[in-house]
Amino acid sequence: MRILYSFALVLILTAGLLASAPENVAGTWQISWQVRLGTAHATVQLKQDGSKLSGTFEEMGVSSRLSGSIQGKEISLDVDFPGPRAYTIEFVGTVDGEKISGKSRAKNVEGAGAYLGHGGEVVLPDHPWTASRPPERQDQPSAKN
Repeated sequence: MRILYSFALVLILTAGLLASAPENVAGTWQISWQVRLGTAHATVQLKQDGSKLSGTFEEMGVSSRLSGSIQGKEISLDVDFPGPRAYTIEFVGTVDGEKISGKSRAKNVEGAGAYLGHGGEVVLPDHPWTASRPPERQDQPSAKN
């Protein structure tokens, strides 16, 4: 009976550790998110050290720094956009295999004077976003006869 109890305890502890282990999200992701005038696209390069994330966010040839974390399947990324009207976009979401989906929102814009919309326009606080890993390129040499 004691052995059975010990075995059950080990199984419960192991299951708990596996359930809380962060997903592996390191690598390249193609991201799309809703903005005021449509859909924006970017490429994200993520580096992962346990639950800590860092990397770059490249949109229209401009690269921005990002930082974040992952707990289990829940991911959070902050992308900093420097300049005279600096601001941050926070992306939070859930990893599902090779896809991520969630909501994004602008942060740190109050004192920075970032432009968020026209007078009277309703600016939604959360915008949907998705990301997926790009298909692997299969560059194969041409066959020579």
